[in-house]
Amino acid sequence: MEITYNTDKFTKLMETKQHQINDGVTQGLQEFFDHAKQMAKAIHRFKNRTGKLERSIKTRVYKYQGKIYIDDNIAPYGIYVHEGHGTWLPDRFIDDSVDQEYLQQLINKNIRRNLRK
Repeated sequence: MEITYNTDKFTKLMETKQHQINDGVTQGLQEFFDHAKQMAKAIHRFKNRTGKLERSIKTRVYKYQGKIYIDDNIAPYGIYVHEGHGTWLPDRFIDDSVDQEYLQQLINKNIRRNLRK
């Protein structure tokens, strides 16, 4: 017995839905990094004096990737607070704000929402 399955319909469907899937990934990343930025601002242990270090926490989302970082143009000392230096212990508030499982949930949610449109 020989069975042949024609995948043309599936391939065509995927081509029409690819834009919605891509948008869902980008939207999920943006939502995730916005959340991570707020978490980093909330969980840090440093004493906020001028607000520069909190303002220096930035996010950037590209096509299918994103990053959260300390903008050293705003707070050049931020890397020392985060990584530690000399007798200062590190305060890894950026690293602690990232939750991979939550990222996957947001991406899945946004893809599902976009596919329903």
